[in-house]
Amino acid sequence: HESPIKSPVPAAAAAGAKAVKIPAPTIEPRPINTASCVVRARNNLFVFVAIKAIIKLLVYNRSMNNKSIAKVGVGVLIFKDGKVLLGKRKNAHGADEYGGPGGHLEYGETAKQTALREIAEECGIKVKNLQMMCVSDLLTYFPKHYVDIGFAAEWEAGEPQVLEPNRLESWGWYDPDALPDNLFGCVAAYLESYQTGKKYFTFPSLVEN
Repeated sequence: HESPIKSPVPAAAAAGAKAVKIPAPTIEPRPINTASCVVRARNNLFVFVAIKAIIKLLVYNRSMNNKSIAKVGVGVLIFKDGKVLLGKRKNAHGADEYGGPGGHLEYGETAKQTALREIAEECGIKVKNLQMMCVSDLLTYFPKHYVDIGFAAEWEAGEPQVLEPNRLESWGWYDPDALPDNLFGCVAAYLESYQTGKKYFTFPSLVEN
């Protein structure tokens, strides 16, 4: 048998041993440098203001870039029993003016597809005999610039509904000889084209020659 390993420290000594206390390190308080704190605060404030200014500049440039690009718009005059469908706009350029269904041409979409989509999205009726009438340079709402494509169609089925209440107040059928005075955008051009066959129009601009 192996003999047990004996501790080199006598049992009596181990029993009487006391724990050794390690003194905690002393940390001397550092004096506050008021001038340094003020400088850091000013630097942080400067960085914050600079970042805020850069963000505002980027947003402004983006908005101006959007306004500096001519967009393609599509509009439709829908006729039923000799009357034309017009809606009162709101919350957009041309607010409180009357126009037919219409909107922006989307990428990869033909003008005719845009016209049919806008009719479905804005008033939900069915039309037939959709035909292109005219093209207009519309700068009435400058700095917005639109190349506008006008269509005419005949009502086929359904009752006009306000499907985009954030953009439109109401729909109504109007006699072409008794239209509201405040017509939107190219509606007057659409009517003239429908009656005379004229194909191209320009509208007043705030741009100086």
